[in-house]
Amino acid sequence: MTRQFQILQTTNDDLVKQTKQLSKENSLLKGELDFFEHVMTGNTKLDSGVAIHHFNLKKDNNSDVYRYSLSLVQGGPRTQEFNGHLKFLINLRQNEQRKKVMLTNQHAQQNFPVHFKFYHRIEENFKAPSDMEVESIEVQIFEKNDRQARLTKTVELSL
Repeated sequence: MTRQFQILQTTNDDLVKQTKQLSKENSLLKGELDFFEHVMTGNTKLDSGVAIHHFNLKKDNNSDVYRYSLSLVQGGPRTQEFNGHLKFLINLRQNEQRKKVMLTNQHAQQNFPVHFKFYHRIEENFKAPSDMEVESIEVQIFEKNDRQARLTKTVELSL
């Protein structure tokens, strides 16, 4: 009887985790659908060039893991593919000292390459040192071969 109860409890816990994950994914998809519906109905005017549609930073349940998401859009007549890269800077605080740390991608490079025509979404996470507090994240958007960022935006940690 105890063994059956353990199996049921484990199954229930797994279902709860899956439901939470599906709920998060559903919420993200609804946001993207809402954006595309506005664009298609003409309610959202996209200027020529690259723009940041959505950018946020949240702390995961694990105390040292942070998740950021970024949606880039490009508008204008006869839009050509955007080729460039992104750089992410994390603004940290340790005691009363502030530091900026550059994120690296999975290949240990500071540049995150991006290539898209109309819409590009990035969703990643990173781990911060346990003795540091993440305050915000900054994204810098560079077009291919440019040394100066075309666009920069900083967002604070969402609670």
